Amino acid sequence: MKVLLEINARFQQGHPTSNLSAAGVMVHAFDHYWNDEKPWTKCDFHKQWCAAAKRGIEDRRSASLTLPGEHATFGGKVATGFVLSSEHNMLLCSYSGDGSIDIKKCWPQGRNQYGCIPGCHQIGVNSAPEWCNPPSTGLSMGTGRCAWKPTDLKVMLELAKSSGGEGYNEVVLDEGVFHKNLPSSVEAFFYYYDETTFGREKKTEDAERLKTIRAQHAHFLEDFGLDASVVPLLRQLPSGNFELDAHDVDGVDS
Repeated sequence: MKVLLEINARFQQGHPTSNLSAAGVMVHAFDHYWNDEKPWTKCDFHKQWCAAAKRGIEDRRSASLTLPGEHATFGGKVATGFVLSSEHNMLLCSYSGDGSIDIKKCWPQGRNQYGCIPGCHQIGVNSAPEWCNPPSTGLSMGTGRCAWKPTDLKVMLELAKSSGGEGYNEVVLDEGVFHKNLPSSVEAFFYYYDETTFGREKKTEDAERLKTIRAQHAHFLEDFGLDASVVPLLRQLPSGNFELDAHDVDGVDS
């Protein structure tokens, strides 16, 4: 499948660079901030499920770049989510670890008249930008991690890889651009899959996770009139590579 081959090639060839399209595979792990049934849909403040609206952070979407030696994601071994297009999303800033972007808010939301860049400033509301400057370690005492500018993405990835691949990096994307470019902003859906443990250690939880991601994927294809050959459902392997979903996962699928 062309999409799978392209994604794996991008992962294998990924390296520290400020060119987002060459920096690996960008994934968004579902975090329950959005509609769990259709996590690509916009928030409705009156819906109980929309934590992003309740928290005032529906102007950014968190993701991670995965590349050889640096392929951890939010959610770890139970992660499910999107593989995102680097071409159809806009990078606002990045962090070599978790950037605590849910407590860095803009009001009004989005880039505003106060110079606020969603998730890329000091903790608080409409705080001043807090940019890392090489050779900074990306840590800022007292206010959490400083943010790396898009032009410093290479430095962030070099710093993240120097940690030995422990933990995940965080890239902050413009949610408005993500929605505007749907469905092209999403390349695939994925779930983490380790054949040595999947369906064995936590059979019930794995079965439910698989059922949920397959339903989300089916809803997406239906909503946009697409075929699974265009936006496939993939497994992310412990190596960081991806393979196609199979409907015969060891003892989990009914």
